Amino acid sequence: MVRERFRALNAYAICPHVIEWGQAPEFVEKKFRRSKSLHTKRYYENGITRFRQYCEEKRITEVDEESVYKVLDGFVGWLDLQGIKPKTLTGYVHAAKKFLLFLDVRIDAQLFREKVEQPRVLKIEDEPLSMETVRRVLTMGRPNRKMLALVLLLLSSGMRLIEALKLKVSDLNLDSHPATATVRAENAKNGRQRVVFMTDEARDAIKRILWDWDPAPRAPKAKVVPAPMDRYVFKLAGDIWLREKVAIQTFRRVCERAGYDKLIEGHRTHVVHFHLFRKYFLTKGSDVIGEHAAHALCGHGFYMDTYYKKSVEERAADYRRLVPHLTVFGRVDPGQADVLSAMNRRFLQVFSFTDEEIGGLGDLSGLSPADLQKLIATKDGKARPPKAGKETAPSTGGMPRADLGRIRELVPDGWELHVKDGEVVMKRSASSP
Repeated sequence: MVRERFRALNAYAICPHVIEWGQAPEFVEKKFRRSKSLHTKRYYENGITRFRQYCEEKRITEVDEESVYKVLDGFVGWLDLQGIKPKTLTGYVHAAKKFLLFLDVRIDAQLFREKVEQPRVLKIEDEPLSMETVRRVLTMGRPNRKMLALVLLLLSSGMRLIEALKLKVSDLNLDSHPATATVRAENAKNGRQRVVFMTDEARDAIKRILWDWDPAPRAPKAKVVPAPMDRYVFKLAGDIWLREKVAIQTFRRVCERAGYDKLIEGHRTHVVHFHLFRKYFLTKGSDVIGEHAAHALCGHGFYMDTYYKKSVEERAADYRRLVPHLTVFGRVDPGQADVLSAMNRRFLQVFSFTDEEIGGLGDLSGLSPADLQKLIATKDGKARPPKAGKETAPSTGGMPRADLGRIRELVPDGWELHVKDGEVVMKRSASSP
């Protein structure tokens, strides 16, 4: 009885299965149903298309449990002869394997590893990115406003390109300090929602492409029309697959104009590419705020489990320490972070901020003059009246009048105080080292 059952199972195992290409759309749709990712859909579609081309060329119409390994190994060789790169080749073979499993062709994992020899995928060793390279790309490369905003966001937030391209206006909070963007769970690679931060220059660049916003004074009658909340921040034509390709091609032209069109030796990847900004963020973040926090801000799930137990304010304070290292065109010099922090602390003390209130702001070196004015104007929900009998400066944008004599006392050595057009500005002295 047992022997007969074994024979029946063995007969079933080697029973040939016709490769029913008509079931490919159903298979791809099932994969898309789980991930909701157009990249996943295209990944399997392209893999099955290549596998079908191979089978039709070799006149393969059916496979069984024994021949499937020979068929897949032949598919690997066929792709290799066409010059398909190892990583792409591995993806095509994986798609073909999953499709055959969908057609009830039994494939043993250990036998597959032993009988199907695939080229080794070599890791690409990127050249370290420097801030000087970024400045050159964004100046000599002459990017349009959209590309400028995209690069500044990727560099300062640690986001993946695909995550940035899926951002909508409703995901932004450009009024917080620092400005934030929410990467929704359905758009994150690991399926977990997170909040990312950005520098002031990235925020301002995004405002320009959304509302044609300009920090310079506008004409009195100029009108700014808010962008619809459901529109993409980086509005490009086509689905996400096409939009990503358009963004990459546009960035390549920018890099070429800046003189960075060289390829990494032995690879088809360019020396400067989008993912390099994420690596730069992770490197600087690991050095300044620690590896755990940097990985969490980049959206690596294992690290998010513990780091995201911190409040948003605590995470924002960590990020402010990073700002000097992520600022491309600003005047923030990482070597002057301590000086800037001390200067901003003294300035806040002039406006009666307590040590406890100042401590709650985290690292102060990343605060811009506009940030200081906003903090002062909104303290206690209202501006305070000036002290009587003191020299005062005009108020702008809701900023209360201040005692200039008191400010002058607190100006650090090597800095000068300037009052112009209603704003109090502290600048590095020309005679200072």
